[in-house]
Amino acid sequence: MKLGMNTFFINMFDFEEGLQFCQEQGVKAVEVAAGGPGAVKYCDVDRLLADQGELERWLDIYAGYGLEIYSFAGHGTPLVPDRRIAQDYSRQFRKTCALMEKIGCTRLALVAGLPEGAEGDSLPAWIINTDLPFLRDALEWQWEQRLLPYWKEHGRIAADHGVTLCFEEKINNITGSPKGLRY
Repeated sequence: MKLGMNTFFINMFDFEEGLQFCQEQGVKAVEVAAGGPGAVKYCDVDRLLADQGELERWLDIYAGYGLEIYSFAGHGTPLVPDRRIAQDYSRQFRKTCALMEKIGCTRLALVAGLPEGAEGDSLPAWIINTDLPFLRDALEWQWEQRLLPYWKEHGRIAADHGVTLCFEEKINNITGSPKGLRY
C-alpha cells in the first residue's frame, strides 16, 4: 500500500514546496489535479502538451521527490447549464486525456456533474427525492438528455487515450450516491 495525496490539497504550497511536503509526510503517489484555476501550479496541461522538454522536466521533478503520478483528477462542472463553463471543462478534459496518454497514466478521478432540472434552466438542480412524479421526470430528463449523452461522448474520448474514468460519488453531483444511480 502507498500513501497518496491529491495535489489539490497541497495547493497552498508552491510547486516544489508542496512536493517536498508530500515527501516529508511519507506520500509515495500523487493524484494530479488537472482542471480548474488551482491546478495549473501542479499541472499546466497546455504547457506540458506544447513542450516535450517541459513535460520531461515536470516528470523528473515529481520523480526527484520519490512521487509516482498514479492518477489525475478532472474535477469541475461538466454538466453545468452555463455553456461557456461546460465547454471549458470539456476542453480541459480532452487535453488532460491527451497528456495522460502521453505519460502512460490511465486513471482519471472526476465527478459526473450536475445538470439543470429541465431544458432552459439556468441553475443546476440536485434532485434527491423522486417520490413525486414531476421530480422523477426531471431526474429522468437529466439522465437521458444530459448525463448519458455527455459521458458516452467523453467516455469514448477517454477510451481513445487509454484512460479509465473513475467517478466519485459526492453531494451536489447527479451520481451522489449508489441510490442516485437508480431513477
